[in-house]
Amino acid sequence: MKLVDRSVAPERPGSSDSYSVFIDRDTIERQVLGPDRTRFLVSLGGGVDDRWRSEYRTAQLDSTDLFCYRLDLERDVVRFEARGRANDLMFRLDRLADLVAVVNRRASTRPARGGGPRRRS
Repeated sequence: MKLVDRSVAPERPGSSDSYSVFIDRDTIERQVLGPDRTRFLVSLGGGVDDRWRSEYRTAQLDSTDLFCYRLDLERDVVRFEARGRANDLMFRLDRLADLVAVVNRRASTRPARGGGPRRRS
């Protein structure tokens, strides 16, 4: 299933409110839950803020199969489960990367309320 970006706001020329959040594949943590179930945690980099988090939740509402990607609001980490096979993990990571790209576009084109991307301290 292809992830569809349904945002309708056009790019704002000259806007400095551009998001470049990414999944940091070097930070993947694995938690074995059973013989064929593993939970993975992967960190987000690139400046996650409240606007980005809000757009993340909205994107999940547009495609309920994305609910498997749980955003930890305290640590900017996404957790999800996959079978122990490498191809399942790669598929899920690629799907998460697509989701993050859509959220970046939505958050970048949404009118700012009180400023642009900010890192959490």
